[in-house]
Amino acid sequence: MHEILIRTNFNKNIGLGHVFRCLRLADELKKNYKITFVIDKKSKISKKIIKFKTIELYNNSSFSNQLRDANLFKNKIKRKNVKFIIIDDYRLDSKWEKFFFKKYELNNFDDLNKKKHNCHFIIDAKWSSINTQNRYLDLVPKNCKKLLGPRYAIINPKLNKFKKKENILFYF
Repeated sequence: MHEILIRTNFNKNIGLGHVFRCLRLADELKKNYKITFVIDKKSKISKKIIKFKTIELYNNSSFSNQLRDANLFKNKIKRKNVKFIIIDDYRLDSKWEKFFFKKYELNNFDDLNKKKHNCHFIIDAKWSSINTQNRYLDLVPKNCKKLLGPRYAIINPKLNKFKKKENILFYF
């Protein structure tokens, strides 16, 4: 069976939105694929939240740079039957992705649109008016499929409890 690898990271202070988005996606993908999360370190929180197989990259150290992370990742996955890799980690960009771009399909979540990426799909659910479809023009390869705008948001179905259609306005 093909395997999907999800490279993300979180702790009690950062990244919980990323991991929950990946978990919702993994719940759908597990119907057809084996799912493995690749995280920096296992913790009490990760063991409670992630109910999928996990690979820990840093046993006795921590993330220091993308080159080291890519090499560790590459060594951990070399015997796997990988269908594609999902990346949801602000620390990683084209420097990390160049190690895997030619061998694997890379699907990258990014909602900052500030870094260059070397991926096959870029997913960003953020809306930014008429500029939404142009945000990644110079940041991804020309053949990269851009899945941009709220249509590509991964919303927890448990949050959809409105019986009637309501308009909600958030004003800051």
